[in-house]
Amino acid sequence: MKAVSYQTLFRECLIQIHSTADPGQALSIMLSFLGREFKCDRCDIYELRESNWLHHTCNWNKTSPSETCSPLKIRYHTEIRTWYEAFYHGDPIVISDMKAFAGIAPDLYGYFNPKYAGIMILFPLICRSKLTGFLRFDSPRAGIKNVLELCKILSYFICSMLERRDLTDHLQYLSYHDQLTGALNRYALYEYVKSGKLDGHPLGIVYCDIIGLKNVNDLLGHTNGDQVIVRTYQALTCVFGADQVYRMGGDEFLALCVRLSKKQFEEQAALFSREAVSQNCSLSIGTAWEEDGKCSFNDLMKLADQKMYESKREFYEQTDPSSGQLRRIQRQNWHESLAPSAEGEKSFEVFIRNYHFDVDAFFHSMSVNGAPLYLYCGDMQKNIFFISDNLREDFNFSGNLVYDFITLLEQRIYEADRQAYMDDMRDMLENKKTIHNIRCRIHNKNGETVWMHCHGVLKWDEAITKPVFFSGSMSRELEMDPTTGMLNLSYGFDKIASLCRSHAKLLILCFSLRSFFEINKMLGHDIGDSILFEIGVRIKEEFGDDFLTIRMDGLRFMVVSEKISDPTEPVGKIHQIVRDIYNRYGAHILYPCVVGVLRSPRDGLTAHDLVENATIVLHVAKTTPEVQYLEFSPEISRRYEDRTDISMSLNASINHMFEGFRITIQPQVIAKTGQIFGGEVLLRWKYQDQNVPPAKFIPVLEQTGLIVPVGKWIIIQSLRACREILKIMPEFRLSVNISYLQIVDQSFITFLQKALSAYGIPGGSLVIELTETHSDTMPDHLKYFIGECRKMGISFALDDFGSAYSSLRLLLQYPAELIKLDRTLMQEITESRDKMNFIMSIIYACHKFGKRVCVEGVETREELEIIRRTECDFIQGFYFYRPLELENFYRVLQVSHTSDPQQHRRL
Repeated sequence: MKAVSYQTLFRECLIQIHSTADPGQALSIMLSFLGREFKCDRCDIYELRESNWLHHTCNWNKTSPSETCSPLKIRYHTEIRTWYEAFYHGDPIVISDMKAFAGIAPDLYGYFNPKYAGIMILFPLICRSKLTGFLRFDSPRAGIKNVLELCKILSYFICSMLERRDLTDHLQYLSYHDQLTGALNRYALYEYVKSGKLDGHPLGIVYCDIIGLKNVNDLLGHTNGDQVIVRTYQALTCVFGADQVYRMGGDEFLALCVRLSKKQFEEQAALFSREAVSQNCSLSIGTAWEEDGKCSFNDLMKLADQKMYESKREFYEQTDPSSGQLRRIQRQNWHESLAPSAEGEKSFEVFIRNYHFDVDAFFHSMSVNGAPLYLYCGDMQKNIFFISDNLREDFNFSGNLVYDFITLLEQRIYEADRQAYMDDMRDMLENKKTIHNIRCRIHNKNGETVWMHCHGVLKWDEAITKPVFFSGSMSRELEMDPTTGMLNLSYGFDKIASLCRSHAKLLILCFSLRSFFEINKMLGHDIGDSILFEIGVRIKEEFGDDFLTIRMDGLRFMVVSEKISDPTEPVGKIHQIVRDIYNRYGAHILYPCVVGVLRSPRDGLTAHDLVENATIVLHVAKTTPEVQYLEFSPEISRRYEDRTDISMSLNASINHMFEGFRITIQPQVIAKTGQIFGGEVLLRWKYQDQNVPPAKFIPVLEQTGLIVPVGKWIIIQSLRACREILKIMPEFRLSVNISYLQIVDQSFITFLQKALSAYGIPGGSLVIELTETHSDTMPDHLKYFIGECRKMGISFALDDFGSAYSSLRLLLQYPAELIKLDRTLMQEITESRDKMNFIMSIIYACHKFGKRVCVEGVETREELEIIRRTECDFIQGFYFYRPLELENFYRVLQVSHTSDPQQHRRL
């Protein structure tokens, strides 16, 4: 294709495009033109919309129209993000290896569905320096270079048409929608009626009018009036749906109910009445219903309108309960009583001047007994204060008139907070301040300590030499967490949001306490609360005013600073404080807390993002408690999202009768002969036709507690398999891994007893594999669990021996008959003779303690010869057998006694 041909093609394309005024149709014409000229299998336009959503908006197919694809949420597709990096530089993407594409991004491949395309070209669409989407061409036979050259020119026109289409759509939207609420308007209703879609069907109409909207606008302002209109629309759409609600005028709405029986329509109308009340909407409502469509729409609407105004008249003929007047008379008097206000006059002054106001009743209404607000005011020169009834009652003052109230209040303040309160009052007097604002704990009449927010205003004389009047209040500190004294999340969230709005650079340290369930169980909840209280007090004391301290939820906390940037010292303080307090109460935990670090704006521009990311980093930090702190990163967020996705998928599989789960068995052989003596059950999971690695999903099962139901399912499947295995080899020993969560599950022992009995499996045929970490998690439960299992004849294996610090102690502590050496030791054996001797000494020690040893991870002939010199008892590894599907395992077991076991290895 020569250069002159580009001009011809370009001109022909523009001629065809301008044959229509519809930009959407013009886009289709352009795709069709390009598809034919480039001899493509298909052409498509994809647009990036609504942050993270990719929409397939236009398509041409040379054989037949393809199906419209659903929007794709691109945040889960790293491959698309990689494409965008090239797109932003104006570079196209050429995919020539479809098989590799399917392997790297199978979900994305399924979405694009290239079928038999040999090559796929993706060309960016950049509008006003912003990436808006891309073009796609499958198998262009006119040549890649020709496609790219013409697309460079035409992409500008495509972007222009996309903008014109969006503008047309927006104008169309404005023509048929109300701008305040987004509701359909009367023109949209008339078009819908004209379409004939209502003809011949049962139809119900709900017509409603907002009562007193004009008065709300006049007395409270149009902003409040608009809020009433929006609430009314929300109430309507909640019941009838947005596609059947129309705003007919300033205060009138109409809702359609099509193809409903009379009973169904009446139920919906009644539901709307209740919803309107819950949304605080005062409405008059009229309804009308027609069964067979013989009544015209206009007549039906008039009937509903008539009933609505009858309802409105009834409302105004009723007596208002607050004034005792008829509402229609009260309505006439509203505006007469509102005289023009003087210039600069405040709203409250206008109210007092125009309406009845009783100071004494107002004061007492705000401080009735049991209310969370306590009021007091006083003559500072004479030192006489008047206090509210509830303040007198709840804090045991002798009367409402109190001499030297400030001093008497100081005496009731919690000792640790008293000095700060006294300093604040002294500072007000010495520095001529007018505002009092402090949080402290105060003892009430029952001796209980309650958090209070004390605030007030001090008025001085004109020369600002003498304080003359103080008006203050105390409110129960709903902003403070009552256990720790830190800010609660709601108030802390507002504080962080305010800092974010001011573009402050923040250091956020979040930490989570560990092993607290065990502390509550061992020491009691009162001691647990005392530990939380002391941690809160120490954190606030050590971190001072440079940090906000916030309790996120039960065991998670945040400290936030805009003054400190280096996390090293404050992180060390957190660890030291938690460790000291744990140890003081006898809770000796190796890693009592985990800490995460975030920075704003790097890790979040809003309070919501920062709190969400703090939660994420703490979840991930729990998996590595030995680390001093974990710094948030996009990679951590991605890992958490992946784990969350896996968790949701696992839940779906479990809820669908464990769909996608299966067990395999890896044979274990006698070291000297290679003959099978037993096997280990291994869990496998396939989701959406993809095998998920065990290392990816099993930790999620543990962390979410899903291992408990899955573990029981594994036991059932294992016993079913064992029943078939014992028919072939009665002396076979089947090993099953057990999680610590199953050990602490009180129902598990009973379940195991019933399962063995139901399948007729002797306990001696089952081996339960535990890991070293079980010994440090609920040791009393483990001891009981082992004892009950041994009563059933079940034996134990200690799995992954050598992977933790407590290995040798476990040889004596728990009665495991079999010790399985961790596969990492297998690697060390082959590295040096010294390590070989060390491993041999471990095996010797096991034999001296009466344990047999199985070495895991043997994969080569060289490793086998070395392992046999260690005099271990059994071997499990790929050299002999990989994990086998059940049918394959049964077949191997059938022939294992009559043939050379070497021939079955690597199956």
